[in-house]
Amino acid sequence: MHQPLACLLLLSTFAPGAAHAAADLGTKAYDAATALQQAGQYTEAEKAAQALVAARTQTFGAENKETLRARLLLAETVFLLPKEAEAESQLRKLLPVVTKALGAEDRETLRCKSDLISIIGAQGKHAEAAEQYRRLILVATRVLGAEDTITLKTRRRLAGAWWDQQKVEEAEAEYRQVLALYARVLGPEHYDTLRCQSDLTAILEDEGKYDEAEKQCQSLIAIENRALGAANAQTLRTRMLLARTWFDLGKHEEGEQEFRQVLAICERTFGTEHPDSLTACYNLAVCLETQGKIPEALTYARRTLAARVKIYGKDHRKSKSAQLMVNDLIKKNATA
Repeated sequence: MHQPLACLLLLSTFAPGAAHAAADLGTKAYDAATALQQAGQYTEAEKAAQALVAARTQTFGAENKETLRARLLLAETVFLLPKEAEAESQLRKLLPVVTKALGAEDRETLRCKSDLISIIGAQGKHAEAAEQYRRLILVATRVLGAEDTITLKTRRRLAGAWWDQQKVEEAEAEYRQVLALYARVLGPEHYDTLRCQSDLTAILEDEGKYDEAEKQCQSLIAIENRALGAANAQTLRTRMLLARTWFDLGKHEEGEQEFRQVLAICERTFGTEHPDSLTACYNLAVCLETQGKIPEALTYARRTLAARVKIYGKDHRKSKSAQLMVNDLIKKNATA
């Protein structure tokens, strides 16, 4: 998808009325890159965003608002790949440029700040991230409005930061409020609405409300299959949540089979080193360990560890969690 769009973008810069043509096509290319990102096709999304940045820079200039929007999209995609350090570097370089070119309270400036805070949260600094989100939400609400998608995304991220701090009640209340706004502003089947609904369902599962979580997962998966597609990353994440819920309900065989199916689809669709593939592989290892299937659990745990060390490095928190699982399973396997 990204290659034809990139070629047309570059060709349009040499055609009569190029600026107008590039602006129109740029919108389509931006939406296409966003769709790839939301589908979980991060490598393709990165290539599409890179092409878009190059085309807009050539046509509009490096500090044009549309060019800066494309650079933000690229940084957000890089973060998901996941290349956290590279994404942080890009965003920190972008923020002063966006602020100077567009203003301290421009929508894209606030978007960049929200993205940077999300990296702080990803580094495990949840309390710091929550406080920064709270301050940013006050500004975004005043400048953009309570229903702007940047305001809503930042509120959803705040709920996630509270969840990471085990402030479950606060997180659930915030997710419910944001979900209602998303549904009204974007519609009940928009990607952002469905993602927020999935986050809320995960909170319910975390609180031990398994029956409610099961019903919500099943309903949500039906909608996501129709609206996003069966192989969309968001659909697959909700299926992983359903598998975990089944397992917690004591439906171990159903949970294990769901984990296996999701892992197979993730690896077929995204590759074995995609973040969602690794999450599915890790979850399956946990599921198997809990059932006493230690040798098979160790196989999947080792796969997860090897890939995470390759992608993140051995000192990353995700690599360490996989290493702890492998060490524990080796001990259990030796005494089995």
